[in-house]
Amino acid sequence: MLRRQEESSDWHNLTTRGEAMTGELKCTSCGADLEYSGNEPAITCNYCGSVVIVPEELRGGDGGDDPTARVYGELATATVGRAVTTARRTVLSVLVMVAVMVVAGASMLVYLMARTSDQASGVGTLPGRRGAGYRVIAEVGGEGPGPGLFLDPRAIAVQGNDHVYVSDFETGRIQVFDTRRGDYITQWTLEAEHTYINSLAATPDGILYVLLSGGEILAFDGMTGDAVGELTHPESSGFEDVATGPEGSVVVFWWSFEDFIARFDADGLLDLLISNAIGNVTGDSEMDGRIAVDGLGDIYVLGGMTGSVFRFSREGVYRNRFGSPGDAEDRLGSPGAIAVSPAGDVYVSDWMSIKVFGGDGRFLRSIGTDFSIFDMEFDYEGRLWVVTTDDTVVALELE
Repeated sequence: MLRRQEESSDWHNLTTRGEAMTGELKCTSCGADLEYSGNEPAITCNYCGSVVIVPEELRGGDGGDDPTARVYGELATATVGRAVTTARRTVLSVLVMVAVMVVAGASMLVYLMARTSDQASGVGTLPGRRGAGYRVIAEVGGEGPGPGLFLDPRAIAVQGNDHVYVSDFETGRIQVFDTRRGDYITQWTLEAEHTYINSLAATPDGILYVLLSGGEILAFDGMTGDAVGELTHPESSGFEDVATGPEGSVVVFWWSFEDFIARFDADGLLDLLISNAIGNVTGDSEMDGRIAVDGLGDIYVLGGMTGSVFRFSREGVYRNRFGSPGDAEDRLGSPGAIAVSPAGDVYVSDWMSIKVFGGDGRFLRSIGTDFSIFDMEFDYEGRLWVVTTDDTVVALELE
């Protein structure tokens, strides 16, 4: 606050009024010593920049106009100038901040509108986010009954490099997407008494095998949903899992007092049956088996109870066992799904990770994920298509 300086004992070396004055006084703002010589009505502090009015006792001159009024006028002018400059800077800063916020808000709005539009129309996205050992190259889904959205999806099948089939668990709905980036193509719904779907498998020519919770395996044209037939076996009281192999063959696993592996050819005729396949290796039959087939026709069974993978040749000969229960990086703590890559490596989902083994059983690596997995399968290009527990399907490019 500006105020006139009163007479003080701090002033000394005074001369009489009307003579040139030399004296010292203190800054009223910071208290610094000010050197004064002459008859100016005010001086500026070299330390803080404040303007200090010189008492009349220290001024020389013959009076003339009112120096105090002149000083206050000058101070008012300077103060107003500084206020205007400060105001201008403040307004400019606010305008810049508003502009940045508008641009950011518009960008987010465009993104959300595009994302919503894509989901509503079933168009896949190319998010490009990375994890340790993978990059998400396509993603589709979200919760809902509309095209491209899901209601508790749990099973997936990939038809080479053409189509991806995804089923809701309870509704009986099966949706078809392309493998380029997951764009929605079509959908159809099962007309069956029991519509709970446990597993899917697709042949290269587009036949989709649907395993229902009651153990039946029905065959359909994957694009139209037209019924083609049904797989049966007299010793089966209900199939547990289904996968497809070379030349359109279909491989199944089931348990009926002991575990079985069976293979049907493209015409639906049985051409391989392995009785007590896991039980002959471990001494205890496996009641919870998931199955996969590699490009040569070798068969892999993931045992949910044993926490291991069992490999059989195309001819049904047992080859090896790998993986064991546990929490270590190379162990299987909670295995769920199994898939074999075109290169012959075996991928096993294990809670929030994927464990990778060579075909010979060597542990290769563990891939941590930010999602849990219901089911997964490779396309011919080596991209891993995954059904997550978040009602989405993602395609992973593995590194």
